[in-house]
Amino acid sequence: WIDYEEYPEKTYNYLSDYELTLERIKPYTGNYTIIRKKSDEAMEDMPDDLDFVYIDGNHTVSYVKRDMINCWRKVKPGGYITGDDWSMDEVMGGILLALKELGLSTEIELFGRNWLIRKP
Repeated sequence: WIDYEEYPEKTYNYLSDYELTLERIKPYTGNYTIIRKKSDEAMEDMPDDLDFVYIDGNHTVSYVKRDMINCWRKVKPGGYITGDDWSMDEVMGGILLALKELGLSTEIELFGRNWLIRKP
C-alpha cells in the first residue's frame, strides 16, 4: 500500500486499494492491526507469536524470499503463512528459496493462485 522505487509495479494506485480495504474490514474493528510500512520495518512492530500472516508485497524473488523468512520467524508453531500470486515464477521461486535457506521441506497447499504453509 505504499510505493517504493525498486518495485516494478510502481504505477499502481495503492491508495485506492488501501481505502477499499479499510472499508471492507470496518466491521471487524478491534480484531486486526494494519501496519502500513515496508515489510522489514513492519516486522519490528510484530510480536513473535502470530497465528496467521498474509503476505502480499513486492513480487520479486529477493523480496518474496525476505518476506517469507521474516514472517517465518514471527509465526508460532502451528500457525500459518499464506499469500497470493503463486502462479508468478518470482513468487514461487522466492518462497522455495526461503524454505531451502531455512532448511525446511514443508508442504505448500495451493488454492487457485493462493498458497498456504503451516509452520510445524
